[in-house]
Amino acid sequence: MLRDVATGLAGQGIPKLVILNGHGGNDFRQMIRELQPAVSLFLCTVNWYQVVDPKLFFEDLGDHAGELETSVMLHLAPELVRPLSEAGPGRARRFTITALREGWAWAPRRWRQVTDGATACPTYMSRAAAITALRAGTNGWTCMPTNPANEGNEPMCVDEQWMAFMQALETKATPHVKRVRVGYMIAPGGAPGSNTDPFAKAATPTNEWGYDPPHVMLLATDLNELEGIPTKSPSTQALVLRDVATGLAGQGIPKLVILNGHGGNDRGGRLSRCCKAEAVGRPPRVSDSPAS
Repeated sequence: MLRDVATGLAGQGIPKLVILNGHGGNDFRQMIRELQPAVSLFLCTVNWYQVVDPKLFFEDLGDHAGELETSVMLHLAPELVRPLSEAGPGRARRFTITALREGWAWAPRRWRQVTDGATACPTYMSRAAAITALRAGTNGWTCMPTNPANEGNEPMCVDEQWMAFMQALETKATPHVKRVRVGYMIAPGGAPGSNTDPFAKAATPTNEWGYDPPHVMLLATDLNELEGIPTKSPSTQALVLRDVATGLAGQGIPKLVILNGHGGNDRGGRLSRCCKAEAVGRPPRVSDSPAS
């Protein structure tokens, strides 16, 4: 794109092209070096945030939506900036390697693992929740960021009962659950894991390893309370089948016939778990019987 723009401008006799860059992750220098010998016009790039020394005005420049960027948006388009009362703590998890932290070495960051974990639960809860290693809380909830060593994005927000359960699990002690509670892992992304072994690090033939999308967790006082609730992780095929069946039912289509071409598939089991008539929005009818 830059070559096309520069060539077109040079053809019209325009002598110079200044690229005003607005993103710290962009670096036009290498592109300009390669392009300059091929065009007649002068090429240069300018980063708007380096036109003046920002350290003269800001104590903490920050990253995205930090003091520097927010002040510019407040000047140019204040209606796009949400109230400070709705903001989180604004702290990021920084590199542990000194060279990367001080800026004389560079590596791309996994942005999903940089934030403080407050995205794992609803905003009205995370505002007053404790953030691991960052701040104390006032509402009894604790939000924990994703472990950078793990694959995926899986921050978590839980209350005291959940924290006690997790501490017992970590030490392999017997947990004492006093009341039914929920925990939140609703941040975008998700992560792989085992449905049967909380200590598993990789898939085995028996540990039901799979991808866990964003979800809400239930902590029960008695296993009997979970009777009738599916405990098997749905396969990707089951999730797709659920979406298709729900969509068809919503359009009033009364039947769905799955034409299977592989002997290893078991649609009956998956259908009974995820797509019974009761689950897609209408009661079963006499005309649903095989004889009809």
